[in-house]
Order: sequence, then structure tokens, then C-alpha cells
Amino acid sequence: MAHQADSKRMLDDRGYSGRTLHGGNPAALLEKAVLDRIVESYYWKEQCFGLNEATLCERAAELTFIGGTFGVAQKPTPFLCLLLKLLQLVPERDVVLCYLHQPDF
Repeated sequence: MAHQADSKRMLDDRGYSGRTLHGGNPAALLEKAVLDRIVESYYWKEQCFGLNEATLCERAAELTFIGGTFGVAQKPTPFLCLLLKLLQLVPERDVVLCYLHQPDF
């Protein structure tokens, strides 16, 4: 059996054993159609691979706009891709508060 390190496995609710949010998989807060578009987008595959809590905040600081989807194909914005990554990581409350209160970010 080959190991598949793709994002779709994290989105599967059967047997989800990670940290929960409101009793379930945090990624389930986004609609399935949006999740599928995010996972298939180039930004997700190229820019969100290997991000952790610290590098995610740095990448978010580079954003010039926030938004949902755009275009005829309803492609996800980088903001939505980083939101999904944040939902996957589920950082501790102290980590989020630390980044929110940093004056030099």
C-alpha cells in the first residue's frame, strides 16, 4: 500500500482523530465544493505545502486583499487557502493571541 500525503485525507471525516473544533473536523467549517477547489489550486499546492503556525502568519502578512472565490471557475483566493491551512493546524489559543498582539508584525 502506498502512502498518500495529500490534503484530501485530512478532509475525510471517517475516523478523524486530530484536534477538533466544535466537536468535529475544523476543515468541515468550509463547504465541500470550496474545499475541493482549494485543494486543487496551485497556490495551495505550491505556497501552502509545509507551512506551520509561524510561517503561516508570515505568508498571511504578505496578502494584499482578502476574499472568497473569483472568476468563472470560482478559483479560491490565497486568503481562503491560508484559512484552510489554519483550520488544519488548529493552533493553540496562546499562539494565536501572541501573533495578534505582536506590534512589529
